[in-house]
Amino acid sequence: MQNLKVFGVYACLAAGAALLPMSSANAAERLTPMQPGGSTGNAAGALPPDGLYFSVDTFVNNGSLRGDDGKRVKPAGRSINTMNIGVTPTLLWVPGWEVLGARYGMAITQPYQHTETTGSEITDALFNLILTPAILSWDLGNGLFVGTGMNIYMKTGDFDRYANEFWTFEPNLAVSYLANGWNLTLNNTFDFNTKNESNDYQTGSFYYLDATATKRFGRWQVGAVANYTQQLEEDEQYGVKLDDTQVMHVMAGPYLSYDFDKFTVSARYLQNIRTENDMGVSFFHIGVGVPLYRPGK
Repeated sequence: MQNLKVFGVYACLAAGAALLPMSSANAAERLTPMQPGGSTGNAAGALPPDGLYFSVDTFVNNGSLRGDDGKRVKPAGRSINTMNIGVTPTLLWVPGWEVLGARYGMAITQPYQHTETTGSEITDALFNLILTPAILSWDLGNGLFVGTGMNIYMKTGDFDRYANEFWTFEPNLAVSYLANGWNLTLNNTFDFNTKNESNDYQTGSFYYLDATATKRFGRWQVGAVANYTQQLEEDEQYGVKLDDTQVMHVMAGPYLSYDFDKFTVSARYLQNIRTENDMGVSFFHIGVGVPLYRPGK
């Protein structure tokens, strides 16, 4: 099995943390649980060698509110803009166990974000704690890996300013081709949300497709990443379907990482191509991944 540091940051979660900025009543109640493009750059179908790993992803994004037609929404003739800075630390444990013939891992993530949005106070707050009790990866040979997992977004965090006041269950299915320095990965993720009982608001389910295509040259890894996000049904409140609440995003951009042997640093940029019913933001990420413990190392 090849050294999985070719991914830039060690493959941590089958899905990324949810850090999209708060939009408005025109979109999902508050945030898409998973950040669009959150798992890009990683080989989500595979796990790194046995051990304990730490990674941290820091991002900056900015953009403006878009409507159902993808155009800017200007209430009272004024655009609603946002700028966000987020930090997402993750611990991943790969204990060396096998389940159903697959290698097993588990993870925990706690996102944090600073947000500045037109017409709203500046906020600094914790998002929902994300537990990943199971990540399974099958090595099918010839560089082909298939992985699946389940993220659970707990009903924790700052509900008044940032976190979602409901639970989210997030399975994924990923395929990665890792041979001859290539990382070709497609990661399919679904969000299933419980109702926010405090206001009887049901956020619709989401589908995310994260795509990664990178090539290793010595210690460098270069390539491209992309995301497609689609809300599958409209939100609902008090038994009524809400118009113009189905979120959609399309993003794409470059990826670059460097392996320093003891740790890896990555950078990626996701340019917003189209957004509907949400903040149309572009993301710039810097990530660092480091093994804290490796058996025999």
